[in-house]
Amino acid sequence: MNLSIIILSYNTSGLLRDCLQSLSTNTPPATEIIVVDNASSDDSVSMVERSFPRVRLIRNKSNLGFAAANNQGIKVATGRFLLLLNSDTIVTENSLSSMTTFLESNPLYGACACRLLNADGTLQVSAYRIPSLLNIIIHSTIPLRRLFPGLVNTYPSQQFETDFDAEYLSGACLLVSSNAIAAVGALDDNFFFYAEDVDWCKRIRKEFNIRYLHKPAIIHLCGGSTKGGTVSLPSRWSQKQHRRSLLLFARKHYKITGLILMRGLFVIGFFLNTGYHLIQLLRGRDSRREWSSIQIGFELLFTPVGGRE
Repeated sequence: MNLSIIILSYNTSGLLRDCLQSLSTNTPPATEIIVVDNASSDDSVSMVERSFPRVRLIRNKSNLGFAAANNQGIKVATGRFLLLLNSDTIVTENSLSSMTTFLESNPLYGACACRLLNADGTLQVSAYRIPSLLNIIIHSTIPLRRLFPGLVNTYPSQQFETDFDAEYLSGACLLVSSNAIAAVGALDDNFFFYAEDVDWCKRIRKEFNIRYLHKPAIIHLCGGSTKGGTVSLPSRWSQKQHRRSLLLFARKHYKITGLILMRGLFVIGFFLNTGYHLIQLLRGRDSRREWSSIQIGFELLFTPVGGRE
């Protein structure tokens, strides 16, 4: 087997069906598809069994999170290359074959990804720099993010018009060689949701290079996998999971000193964000939204490291 495609499913039956349908016409030869269902309450499992009988289906009795569930697929995959693919994606012609061809021809690279497009065809940022403590705080603090846009962990938009070596790639569509997995291991199960792709790419880059390919593309309906099929703004739950994962990433890669520093900077960020939202209230903005943002910010101060809520 040359390519194993691993798709995590969680209450996205309609999106998953469209994703699998796109794979049925745009999959290279010698490809296996593995769907790992995280205890969906919709008809995702029965839909796969009924409409896509050749797909290998793993049914979980509970929601194991992104990393642990994908690791189940990685464990049973037989391909030389393994693709992590979100259920809210539409695969286009030649996109997968272009990625596998690149890794086959460039053994110094352990992972690659293609261009991600929004539903309207616009570019979706999917390659980033590994976050430092500084740009994590800047990204999490609205006033600082507006004052120092160049210090967040993204690349300039024009860079996405060419191929380039990236520090980490989005796990929405990430092709990894089996050699890279053998060298650095699979995803870290301690990350329940968010930052597991950052951690994985950081480990892969110790042994291999990582490449962003700008010509092949797939459509990513960003947020559908998180929201059970509905694309929307981050929920309170997802914001807390994001904070948990950032703290875990800091503890793992920047040690206890980095974790303590990040906690302190998040407190400063809370007061800056609160001041921003209070100003918006005085300007007559949506009071419910602004008060909700302040409340969530306060709750995030007490978010534990890693795990799930």
